Amino acid sequence: MNIDLRKLCRICFVDNADVDITDHKVVTAGQTSDADIEEEHTICEIMQAMFHDMTLDLTSELPMICNACLEECLVHYAYFSKLAIANRQLRQLYNEAQLELSEQREQLLEEEEEEAELEYQEEEQTLEEELSTPQILDEPPRPSQRLANEDSLIVSEFLPATELDEQEQAEIDQSQCQSRMRFPSFELRTLDYAAVELKHDNLDEYNETNRWLNSEPSGSSQAIYKCKYCPLAYASQQFLKTHVRRSHVCKYCTTAFAKVKDLNAHIRDKHANSHQCVVCLNSFSTSSNLRAHLKRMHGVQLPAQVALLDYRPAPQRQIPLNNDE
Repeated sequence: MNIDLRKLCRICFVDNADVDITDHKVVTAGQTSDADIEEEHTICEIMQAMFHDMTLDLTSELPMICNACLEECLVHYAYFSKLAIANRQLRQLYNEAQLELSEQREQLLEEEEEEAELEYQEEEQTLEEELSTPQILDEPPRPSQRLANEDSLIVSEFLPATELDEQEQAEIDQSQCQSRMRFPSFELRTLDYAAVELKHDNLDEYNETNRWLNSEPSGSSQAIYKCKYCPLAYASQQFLKTHVRRSHVCKYCTTAFAKVKDLNAHIRDKHANSHQCVVCLNSFSTSSNLRAHLKRMHGVQLPAQVALLDYRPAPQRQIPLNNDE
């Protein structure tokens, strides 16, 4: 039985193929987001576009395919064109999202720096106003009440989380599992906002340590920082700290809230109109005035984002009685 190879379909091998892939042309939609653009290509060009890594052998010697294979080829090419358009659009959306995220991070850092600078300027201005205000003669000036070295200060601070309840641990494990599926080389971390005790004579060392801790370490292992109070996570501990301060914890008493509206309601009800000094119990209208008072009267100068929660005077030593007299 003799078979005319020139009439053989190069795909399904039927012997009545009548479509030449090197000569037959069809009109197809262009591989762009504009669906109105149409292009004309030979069947051979369509095949090579879909399978660019596969060489079509003997296209000039055996160029024929049947009508059934032609229809199937056009269906696959339409799907291939749709996939190519979607892939480009997806890449564009991803790049735009990455650019927006980068801009948000830069804006967040700028706002934090501006807030710290503004708070520092307010403290300096308040201090200058208090120093320039004349004292009333019939009221004796208050003593400075500068703290002793062994007096204790209770301040707010971010600490690496150590103990979690079962529900929090389950949420962390679930997030860690999902994160590792997407980012296998990342380590999941979180932070606690808590009260820390330090001695007054260690205040300068604490300020220096706090400044270094607030800077992102270079060359550190990649990590994802997850919020303990909501599902959000961040690529930097600084972003997580800013999020927690603004959305979950009260900077005046470290009380935590799951919702921002509850936090704002707490601050309005408890701390909006009075800021009390824990050392001498005097009240001030703003936190800036209170911080200026702590610095001038008590010698306590804390970093911008750290609050003085409590003060504990050192126990006074008793002078032993002389039994010889």
